[in-house]
Amino acid sequence: KLGSVASDVLGVSGRDMLTHLANGADDPEQLADLARGRLKDKHEQLVEALTGYVQSHQRYMLRQELDHIAYLDRRIAELDAEIERRMSDVKQVLERLDTLTGVGQRTAQEIVAEVGADVSHFPSHDHLASWSGLTPGQNESAGKRKPARTRPGNKHLRATMIEAARAAARSKGTYLGAQHERLRRHMKGNKSLVALAHAMIIIVYHMLKDGTEYHERGPNYYIDRDRKAIELAAVRRLNSLGYSVTLNPISAA
Repeated sequence: KLGSVASDVLGVSGRDMLTHLANGADDPEQLADLARGRLKDKHEQLVEALTGYVQSHQRYMLRQELDHIAYLDRRIAELDAEIERRMSDVKQVLERLDTLTGVGQRTAQEIVAEVGADVSHFPSHDHLASWSGLTPGQNESAGKRKPARTRPGNKHLRATMIEAARAAARSKGTYLGAQHERLRRHMKGNKSLVALAHAMIIIVYHMLKDGTEYHERGPNYYIDRDRKAIELAAVRRLNSLGYSVTLNPISAA
């Protein structure tokens, strides 16, 4: 029942408790005392979750599972080190990509692994977006174009960019976070994430092409850019409700 209290059972606290439990510890109070950080505030819930009888064969199986997890952690660390070694010649490229909201070291490595550090083989950012499977398709009926599913492309890069878009969408006080909020207003489901991923792969293209870091525009970029249009729309709406409006800027305190 530890998972009902600890959000990450295999975090530092959770793994420490499980290791002691596997090695014979059975006092729920002592096990709960192993909690660290914010998990300490859930002492009573931990005691309740760790109360119960654990048989010897269950402890044995738990030891086996923890040993296997430790083995996998070591293998992952070895692979990470090998990836870093093989990508040492593009370290600066990875560091530049890491400045893009939603992109971390692993994501940057995946982008370079799929695209390369040189995007000159893509004539334009549209070609890269299409190759990534992030370009919207079009259905045409009676002369009218309607949005359709994105075109097929590199599945690995597409998945990587959508996950990066998901992280960017959760970011606070950023241009990409604000852009996702705009997209959500008229797109259902995951379409807004795909659209954000499309915008991000275009940014990636220019970062790689120009050898530049990401420039954060801030969450108010669209408001500042469209200020006049927003003001006019607001005045027209109030006029339609029978109000006469005069706009007077509020002076900064």
